Amino acid sequence: MPDTQTTIRKDHKKWKCHNKVNDQICGKINDITETMCECNIRRKPDTEALAEDDSVIGEMYKLDDDLTEHWKYFSPEKIS
Repeated sequence: MPDTQTTIRKDHKKWKCHNKVNDQICGKINDITETMCECNIRRKPDTEALAEDDSVIGEMYKLDDDLTEHWKYFSPEKIS
């Protein structure tokens, strides 16, 4: 398994839904505090991790049966 973490980073503010709805990708951008999208599907592996400016900083790698999320970040956390 790649290097992942179960704690959401401070710069991880949003997530982009990649769930299929009626054979199309949802694509909705959601606040990180929300685990369910407007398409009524929970975030899951391959969900994009987004910063405040909507730049992609990582993705969800794995979702455990107990709903623990494992995030893989592509770049170091920005210090503000």
